[in-house]
Amino acid sequence: METKRFIILILLSHLVLFYSIFDVYFTSPINHGMPVHRSTQSPRAKRLVLFVADGLRADKLFQQLNNTPYLNSIIQNRTTSGGTDNSFIHPLDEQASGTHIYELSLPSSITLIPRSIKSIKFFETNVTIERFLYYSSVFSTVNSHGKLLNAFNLTSHNNFIPNGFLTLHEQGRFIGQIYLPDITQGETYTMKFGYDADVIYRRQVKILEDNKKSKSITYNVEYIFENYKSSHDVHLYFIESFTSLKYFQIKNISISNDNKNLPDLISYGTDLRGYMIIPCQRIPKIISYNLITYKIKSKLYIHEQ
Repeated sequence: METKRFIILILLSHLVLFYSIFDVYFTSPINHGMPVHRSTQSPRAKRLVLFVADGLRADKLFQQLNNTPYLNSIIQNRTTSGGTDNSFIHPLDEQASGTHIYELSLPSSITLIPRSIKSIKFFETNVTIERFLYYSSVFSTVNSHGKLLNAFNLTSHNNFIPNGFLTLHEQGRFIGQIYLPDITQGETYTMKFGYDADVIYRRQVKILEDNKKSKSITYNVEYIFENYKSSHDVHLYFIESFTSLKYFQIKNISISNDNKNLPDLISYGTDLRGYMIIPCQRIPKIISYNLITYKIKSKLYIHEQ
């Protein structure tokens, strides 16, 4: 008898739990009893079609915009999401630009359909965006190849820019979205957006000499950059670090005609750095240098940590 009661209690508990799932999660989004409003103006279209997808975690989509460039290009350019209304322009008081408190009055109302975004131009600002490619690595004796990072320098010339999301387009193509910190007037902020598929590099390392007497090894390091773009050259900011080495010397840095016969790279602390142009149409840009590493302190070493 006790066993039957126990089984009945278990079944009732499961039924209650099963019903609670439907009661909590499966609720109708339809609101009943809302007043009907009719427009006095002639409609601009015969019908309005809305595509609503539920349960797809829109917040996760906007957090990973770089992973869905085509979908987000549609969101930014072809739908109500990302639309910009330039009729609402409010001049920002320069004296209050650093207080982080803003107020905007709109001359008319704005209608937002569910799960949409409406962008309103808040204030005019003078910014410049400089595009370049970025390469950074730590010295290694292993050969490598790959692509270069897209990077942009954003400089605000006349206003404080509050923190928030920045969506970047280039010639109608969606580049990516990034969260900007507060940027003061005159400050330059560097942004990185994935890899440029049109520009590649190959890195080759060769041993030129293994001197047992001085306990030193001489390497030749060569980089070959190729730009597959057909119409324009690209700028590259190059950094190679030698923090993993204790005693070393750098010699025979390559010299290019397009760099006014100056070395392609310069020593900066424990780094080699350079800013160069990679020509279009796959014209190779080659830079190289020799590196001498010492196992013990030598009179010729150039750096000691």
